[in-house]
This record gives sequence, structure tokens and C-alpha cells, in this order.
Amino acid sequence: MFVNYPLGFESGRFKDKTDQLATVRQALDGFASITKPTIQPMDFKWQAGWDMVNEREKNTLDSRSQRTREPQYQTEADRIAAEG
Repeated sequence: MFVNYPLGFESGRFKDKTDQLATVRQALDGFASITKPTIQPMDFKWQAGWDMVNEREKNTLDSRSQRTREPQYQTEADRIAAEG
């Protein structure tokens, strides 16, 4: 069963218990209705979730440090412990 929600929200919209329950129920129904390997789309749409991800990718909501190949440590003590 495939739900077209952003990665990390496969079991429903954030803080939306009704949507989460409906999403999980429909996913579990797949065990009874699917008889061969397949990808079956579910009946859920969440454009606001995709909009949120797109904004995060523009670096407006994502305050994390840029990713590099160099090790990054929160403190000098962490660096010493890791390299020790």
C-alpha cells in the first residue's frame, strides 16, 4: 500500500489522529485485499505536507547545519571523545 505523503509521515499527518487511524486501517486492509505483489495507491492526499517539505528544502524552516563529509561535533569534548 502506498500513501502519497512525504517521507516520515507514512502513518498519517502529523498530530492528526483521525487521519493516522484511517491511513493505518487502509494500509492493514491491504493484507486482506492484495493477492499478489503490487504497489496499490491509497486514497489519501496531503498537499500541505509536500508544501512543508518544499519550504524546508528552501532552507527556510530547516535550521540544521549544512551537511559535509567532515565530522561535526556539538562540543570540543565530543570531538576529543570521538577521536580518542
